[in-house]
Amino acid sequence: MVRFILFLSALVSLNAGAKTDCAADMHQLYNDLYGHSASAMKSLDSKTGYFYWGRARVALESTPNDKLEAIFKTMSKADLEQTYWNVKTGVTKVSKEEEAMVEELWHMVDDLGEKPFWGEVPDRGFAIREAMRAHDAKLEFSGDPAYAAQLTDQALAKTEMETIARALAEHKRNAKNPNSKWYDRVVRFFSPHHDKVEEVLATDNSLRQRMQLMYRADEPALEAQAKYKEPLNLTKDELGKIQSLASDTAGKLAGVRNEITDLYGREISLNQPLREADIRVRELAKKAKALNSESKANELGLESERDMDVIDEVIGKAWNREKGVKTGMPLPEKHDTHLQIRNSQYRRETPERRAAYLGVTEPRSPKAADYNVETEWTVTVQHEEPKTRTVTRTESDGDGGTKTVVETEHYTDYYTTSYGMSRTDVLKVRYEEALRNGVNPSDHMDDLPALPPAQTRGAYAVSASNGSPSIGSYDASRVNSVLQQASGARAREDEFRGQIAHATSLIDGITNESYKAIKEKPAALKETLKAIEAEKAKLETMRADLASYQTTPSASIKSQWTNDVEKDFRDRNQQMVTRFDHMINRIDHLAEQVRRQTPVLEIEYSLPDYAPQMAELKQIRDKNKKIIKTTAWTAGTAATAGTAIYNKDAIISTINDLMGSNRGY
Repeated sequence: MVRFILFLSALVSLNAGAKTDCAADMHQLYNDLYGHSASAMKSLDSKTGYFYWGRARVALESTPNDKLEAIFKTMSKADLEQTYWNVKTGVTKVSKEEEAMVEELWHMVDDLGEKPFWGEVPDRGFAIREAMRAHDAKLEFSGDPAYAAQLTDQALAKTEMETIARALAEHKRNAKNPNSKWYDRVVRFFSPHHDKVEEVLATDNSLRQRMQLMYRADEPALEAQAKYKEPLNLTKDELGKIQSLASDTAGKLAGVRNEITDLYGREISLNQPLREADIRVRELAKKAKALNSESKANELGLESERDMDVIDEVIGKAWNREKGVKTGMPLPEKHDTHLQIRNSQYRRETPERRAAYLGVTEPRSPKAADYNVETEWTVTVQHEEPKTRTVTRTESDGDGGTKTVVETEHYTDYYTTSYGMSRTDVLKVRYEEALRNGVNPSDHMDDLPALPPAQTRGAYAVSASNGSPSIGSYDASRVNSVLQQASGARAREDEFRGQIAHATSLIDGITNESYKAIKEKPAALKETLKAIEAEKAKLETMRADLASYQTTPSASIKSQWTNDVEKDFRDRNQQMVTRFDHMINRIDHLAEQVRRQTPVLEIEYSLPDYAPQMAELKQIRDKNKKIIKTTAWTAGTAATAGTAIYNKDAIISTINDLMGSNRGY
């Protein structure tokens, strides 16, 4: 990172060399503070009604913390003041943009005070942004901390409209200019732009989700810092941990902007979106796919969950210390966004907890659980039999007549035969099968030993291959015996399995959409809260029984099921305890949301809907697919012995006919 060099020479001398150095330093400061977010600066040019240091605010909000620290470490307030007056009086000649920058920055420092910029603070970026928020509140100004991200979002929307227009223009070019580059016309016909544009829009929406989530995830941290700093006597270390959660947002936003630049080839802004003529849809779609933005959005979601863990840990510890309790941070104290992030987390983790349980019960088996199965498969043999045939033809006899010639022709007859094979293999009953009282040997085909090499049979056989194996029959009597031995454990554990399945079904059914409908009816809201609290009570009662069962003495485990392995017993039931605990916590958070009547249960993202604009592209895609599917374009092909021989000219002619029937696109 290029450091901003102070204007010390300008402070003591007004000679030409000093002026040049000061101007160069101004240019460097402009690049350090404004240059990385040039697209946001350009977007602000087209905005009105934003108060006077709006551009400086956007720049500071989107400047990574390490850059802010470096800038204000090497530039004192006196340096800024001297530079301001040098620029205003014309001593230092700089560009109009740089003059606006230093004026905005000077007014901002005058409004916010020196401390955020030069005072001893644990986190420079957090201190500056916190001071801006406090100033907003003082002026009763509802400034949005995500304003810089919103400008980027709007610039994206403009560019997306240009992308859709470009895709339509390229398709319509087929009709307007049938003599355009043939290869491009063919590619557009067989691979219409609709799906490619959808790929780009999906990538852009993943970028939008990240920009929105990074600011939403800051809200609980900002509230915790402001709300509990004094009441809970947060230590310097505790404050630092909370503040660090919000201080990296500018760096994340800069990262998203860099990805947008990589995708579109340059920075975009409201004033300078990508023009239609500069867009190459196929190239853009390839870049969008390579960007892998969806996985990055998922990772940011996981990071936001970890941020909530930090808040729970820090505030919970301080709460216990100051209140003399051991409850941790109470649910009513948590920010709405905190609960929304947790709701999404619990919804994602519920099937993961089930998978962890099945990770014990599905692969493992009790002792003495073997049973025989008959494995069957078919072997296919290829034959190449040399044969001869008599061919009669007529040819000239040399005297003006004809003669009949009889010849023997040699050829190869290709054909296949098959035969069946079988063998006896051994499988094991799994715990999951024993606990659900049912076995399906076909579920365990991967456990069968490899098939023996296929053997040729019959005359003129040249090769043989095995087909896929299947289970013909199995020892049902043996399986039933194993299942019967597990009946005691099955009856006991079925209670827990049934309860967690019922709770999962109930809570999974309360989604953002269903909750909105419930919230409109007070009686329905009351009944929903009553139902989930009753479900929690059942879980807690059964959880106590489950915990006791999980610690059953070894002798009791054996008496319940002789062939149960103690480690397997404890592992699977510990996983069930984890599932119960997780579901109880999930219900606690959901019940708190229902009691508060929060607007939504999970964060909702503001994403543009381009269905009307995409309708024509979809129509083109569907029409092309239908034409390709229903048109018999076998012209120019001839099948001989199962091999297709293609005539290039005929294929080109057929493709041209196809495109001609869809000339409008």
